[in-house]
Amino acid sequence: MNAGILHGKHALPAGERIDRLLKGKMKDEQIKTLRAILDYYKTVPIPPIDRCIEARNRLVHLENGKPKAKPMEEGLMCDRGLAVAMALSGSGGC
Repeated sequence: MNAGILHGKHALPAGERIDRLLKGKMKDEQIKTLRAILDYYKTVPIPPIDRCIEARNRLVHLENGKPKAKPMEEGLMCDRGLAVAMALSGSGGC
């Protein structure tokens, strides 16, 4: 069976979904598209957090002229993992 049939629009990871929306567009068009995506997710009652984070990270890196960062090197997921590790270790980080 096709995973797209089983899971609908959530079958693709956030990064791949954003890649497909930006593929073949110039930098200015990519920035406009990312802003439109983020504006749309502001109107949705329960936005997909992974796509919002991915779109925001891509927008920041495009505007700053830096290459796209890998998710585990920096960003929310790394900070969340650090906070959980500090809480579990009892170091008083939370």
